[in-house]
Amino acid sequence: MLPSNPDKPKINPRQMVREGRADKLYALMCATGYIPDEGNFSDFCQSLLSGFALLACGSPGSGKTVFSDALFEACNLDYYTVTGRDELKQEELLCSWDEREQDSFMQEARPLACALPETMRARALETARNERWTRRFLILGEVAAAYSKAQESEFPTLLRLDEVDKFGAAIEDALLSPLATGKIYVERLSDGFVGCINEDVLPIVISTSNDSRYELSQPFRDRHLHTYFATPGLMKELQILRGRCPKIKAANLSQALKLLDAIRSVAGLSHYPSVRTGIQLARAFERDNVVEITERNVSIYFTYFAKNRRDAEYLKKQLPYLLSCVGTFHPEIDVALAERDAEWAGHWAKKREIIDACRNEQFIKQSKDSVRFEQTANLSPNDFSFAPAAM
Repeated sequence: MLPSNPDKPKINPRQMVREGRADKLYALMCATGYIPDEGNFSDFCQSLLSGFALLACGSPGSGKTVFSDALFEACNLDYYTVTGRDELKQEELLCSWDEREQDSFMQEARPLACALPETMRARALETARNERWTRRFLILGEVAAAYSKAQESEFPTLLRLDEVDKFGAAIEDALLSPLATGKIYVERLSDGFVGCINEDVLPIVISTSNDSRYELSQPFRDRHLHTYFATPGLMKELQILRGRCPKIKAANLSQALKLLDAIRSVAGLSHYPSVRTGIQLARAFERDNVVEITERNVSIYFTYFAKNRRDAEYLKKQLPYLLSCVGTFHPEIDVALAERDAEWAGHWAKKREIIDACRNEQFIKQSKDSVRFEQTANLSPNDFSFAPAAM
């Protein structure tokens, strides 16, 4: 669990959306450097209004996990997370009894009860036996802790269930009750259940799935509203990289994004760079102040996007193509950067003048050649005479 910052105010995103201030919440998330897709954000707002959890599906690196991270940073809520993996146990999410503490408690309670008068002994033992099934001996897992904390607080908690496609059917079934009612029923617990019954502060639950293991059960899906995180287009990715790297130079960003775009256009790779990879590469280019990709320095950064030996060897054979793409003016990337960076606009304006000058010179040469051709095209065969070479 990541606790909220006690020095910062907490913000209730559910309350903001209910009050018609969704645009303010969107701005708060953008201020963290993460730019949510408007469609995904709209689906999230619907989940807040309905009280349902949000199931975010999409390919790895499309921004599903970072969405909840940005929400945590923007709203300063207590943040609980569970990541799916093999052999994940229910008690890690829900709860279990602390048997050692229970046994220790009874070992202390029995002598005290036996020292009492016989008429009081049986009742004292019964009271002790009941006491060991109270909350004080219950170990809360991450999900149960998120719901219990929300019930005790004036603000909701934030709960991310990451890669739920790896949870397995048993855990999916165990989560149906808290997702539907906010309650986790515990066998033999004197109170019957732990959880949150206050709808205003119910945990904000965001589940993520790559759909890589198996299809999630229908009841589990029905406890969620759905949103799909598509791989962003080039301009959206430019916006994301600029948001995550606010101090990056236009030259660094242009080189990084054009290299990513070129790699994604190479057919036959087993893995293609995700947005997450793009952020890592942009930060590396900013750190190293990469203003020009060359055959000499490009191999340094292969480690970011070549995820296996086969892809690395294959990309090395594509270096001429990659370098050509990176070194060429890109009508989307460079124009978008030039609109916000006068220096970058001047850089390409100067290059444009050189290119235009070269093109004009080539055009003049081609025109002269064309004139010569037209002049000779009008001659008859008799006009061609070859004097014998002087002896």
